[in-house]
Amino acid sequence: MSETTGWQHATLAWLRRGAQALLVTLAVAGCGGGGGGDSSPPFTVTLNRSTVELTMLYGTAPPTIQVIATGSGTLPSTLYVAAHVEGVGIDPAIVGVFAGTQGTFTLQAAPGLEPGTYTGRVLLLACSDSACATRIGGTPLPVSYRVVVQPTLRATPAAVSKSVVGGGTAQQRVRVGLPADVSSFSLSGTDALAWVRTRIDGSDIVLDFLPWRSGTYGGSFDIVAGGNRIPVVLSYAVLPPAGGERDLGVEPAALSLSSTEGALGAARALTVTPASWAGGVQPAVSVRYPEGQPNGWLQVTAGSGGVSVVPDARALGQGAYTATLVFTPDAPAGTVLVPVALSVGPGLVRPADVPVRLFAETAPTALEGRAAVQVAQGPDVAWTASSSQPWLRLTTASGTTGSSSVAWVVDSTGLAALANFEDHVATITLRAASAVYTPVSFDVRVEKRLPEVRVLGPATVVSGRPTTLTVRGRGFLAVADPAARFTAGGLAVSGLTRVSDTELQLQLNPTAAGSAGLRVDNALGLPPATATLTVVPPRRYAYANVASGGAKRALVVDAARQAVYAVNVEGESLVRYRYDGSRWVADSAGVPSILDAGLSPDGEHLIVTATPGRIRLLEAATLTTVFTLDVPGGLARDLTYVGYGVSTTNDGMSWLPTGSTGFNELIRFDHATRTLLPRPLQPELLTTFYGGPWSMVSRDGGTLAVVQSGSVTPSPPALVWRSRDPLLRTTGADLSFFYEASWADDGSRVLIDGLEVRDGNFGLVGRTRLDGLSGGPWVSMLGVLSPDGRRAYVLGYTDASLSGGGGLPRVFVFDSSTASATSTALPLLGHIDLAHFPGCRSFGTSDCPTVRPRMAISPDGQTLFFAGNERFIVLPVPDALGSSGAAAAARARPAGPTVWRWR
Repeated sequence: MSETTGWQHATLAWLRRGAQALLVTLAVAGCGGGGGGDSSPPFTVTLNRSTVELTMLYGTAPPTIQVIATGSGTLPSTLYVAAHVEGVGIDPAIVGVFAGTQGTFTLQAAPGLEPGTYTGRVLLLACSDSACATRIGGTPLPVSYRVVVQPTLRATPAAVSKSVVGGGTAQQRVRVGLPADVSSFSLSGTDALAWVRTRIDGSDIVLDFLPWRSGTYGGSFDIVAGGNRIPVVLSYAVLPPAGGERDLGVEPAALSLSSTEGALGAARALTVTPASWAGGVQPAVSVRYPEGQPNGWLQVTAGSGGVSVVPDARALGQGAYTATLVFTPDAPAGTVLVPVALSVGPGLVRPADVPVRLFAETAPTALEGRAAVQVAQGPDVAWTASSSQPWLRLTTASGTTGSSSVAWVVDSTGLAALANFEDHVATITLRAASAVYTPVSFDVRVEKRLPEVRVLGPATVVSGRPTTLTVRGRGFLAVADPAARFTAGGLAVSGLTRVSDTELQLQLNPTAAGSAGLRVDNALGLPPATATLTVVPPRRYAYANVASGGAKRALVVDAARQAVYAVNVEGESLVRYRYDGSRWVADSAGVPSILDAGLSPDGEHLIVTATPGRIRLLEAATLTTVFTLDVPGGLARDLTYVGYGVSTTNDGMSWLPTGSTGFNELIRFDHATRTLLPRPLQPELLTTFYGGPWSMVSRDGGTLAVVQSGSVTPSPPALVWRSRDPLLRTTGADLSFFYEASWADDGSRVLIDGLEVRDGNFGLVGRTRLDGLSGGPWVSMLGVLSPDGRRAYVLGYTDASLSGGGGLPRVFVFDSSTASATSTALPLLGHIDLAHFPGCRSFGTSDCPTVRPRMAISPDGQTLFFAGNERFIVLPVPDALGSSGAAAAARARPAGPTVWRWR
């Protein structure tokens, strides 16, 4: 964002306010003087137009047009007006503004109209009663409308979701609708979707979903036609087959062969069992030889149930040789490597390297192994063995060739100390008692891949509330029965779904406050990685305000510590507002040139950023800095007065904008390793991070919205990241530039700039409307969604208060649970009044910085928090909301005329 964008952000409220004030000004300008006497003409109503026409492209924002009604003659002492829509082309939630003798009605095309032409009428009525049963003034007056929705590029359906059992397939056709002047289309981005094949069949796209390993997969591709481009979003769920999922298997896991010079050795057979989702298709097999060593000495013949290998020593001298059999199945299965060792001529036979693969269901017997000790030619000799690592203990370390084996066991205590998801190698060396024989060595390679829980999303939940928890980690696909292996620290689990190798979805309803360790156990009994879930009781705090100077940037709620953190840009500090059991107190930690802040995935630390490019981790309990890291190239600093907290996703990454010239990039801070990582490489994704980007994340860390730029025209499309598809994608909606987004905890709803609510796929649910509400005109400042996404809270200031006049702030509460088929206006449930302003209001003046207040909500949805440059405010959400007038009640009705009181 450019340096001027902060001013633009602050004056957005003025622009919204100006639009409302303009209507009032026009109405007042039309006021005429009233006559007197018994000869006064009767009251009549006239309209400035009797027909309207609206034209729009399909899928774009519905256009509006105004109709002005003027009353003349003697206006009755009590006057009601109403608008009733006939037909489906006009949104029945008509906006009316009245002043003096004029009323201005704003008509808007109805949402969700298909391409075509829609006609009908809007009847405007003047009435003497609130039910509008008695019409006066020569009404009803009809306004004929014509709404033309022009075709544009579209896909039906625009989002495809399929579910199969492992080994199965699915197909879906997507019908493509083209603009009037375009006759063909193409596809872009399909190469990134390995689990689906796409082809064009006339005006359809045929999607063939392939056999795949269990998990939930997501992605999108674009349809391109002329100068138009739209995405199709895909979701593919593959369920484990009956009896569990089975990966590609090869037995034996290693081969030790011997031969003599100039001869072929004996054939050995390997059994190959395809993966359960592979449909019985055998994998391709190849041989990999070490660089610089002889090759071509292993003959491999594939059969229906496996392969046969024959060592060919006709071109080999005496010595030990190694190779690797590589079994490569179709995607998505991984390759299987089988080490092969060949000893040629007399001397000790070199055993093949031994892989020890440890997964969730690996039995303890896999920790034990043995290899025969033999001589290729000559008499048997005594031998001894040694291990290079203390965690590989030799249980048989001596014997005589031909009748004994070297045996070992992986020590469980030592194994527990080895890093997970890494390979660990111990070398066993065999030495003969005779100096004639050269010692030989082979490796025991432990591939430790035990399931581990790393991140919970969210890490703090509310007792007594059914919760869906995202459990992130790795190694989950190898668990035969996740429910049997999962331990929730005493919490009652009502459901557990394996989404992928890195994600579980957990349903639980904690009944009491406390903490619980969540983990996935293993058959080896080794201690698994554990993440801690904090359960807090629901709390509704009393109204409070705390004096707090300095412009605030981000506002972060820490329910576990009953604290709220704010980034004080002017004071260069992180401010903590903490409830001590009876009142809210403030303390702070100085952070020079502070930029932003957020909670770590486990909630134990605060990640705080500052210019020119420093990351700090502060202990949340003490605000003590425990770690610092400088960012090469610096952190983007043009966003000083626009901030929504550091976005941390449930893969344990915090997303940060980096750059110092205006051309920026996104990087990630890995909380597990405390290192910086680039964002995943996506050559197909065109980005324009100039004067941006900035991001907002759902509380479970599963959905991230990214605005690319604040300084480029036209604005590049907004992006979204989801845990099921960990890449940035375009949203697939008409979203580009916006200032802020407030998510439902699970990403099922998002409130954009406090003005409109969209669903998890960014389809419009409805818009918040403050026009016509009592006590106004009202200006929308900002908003947040309730944790469950069913309510939208919008902070409103009166128009007068923004100019130094009267009227305290008010929070308007809208129902965002469902989308209406007939209206874009969200039903208004009521309001909550504030007794104070969080900060100054004359934005852009010398005594008021260009920073709006920040707003947040508690995880239980019972308390709202505000912070500005004057005070921190705590506002409880009452059970009974205040009424906001007749206009609000009318808007909440699903059908029938909209009625206003004119005077």
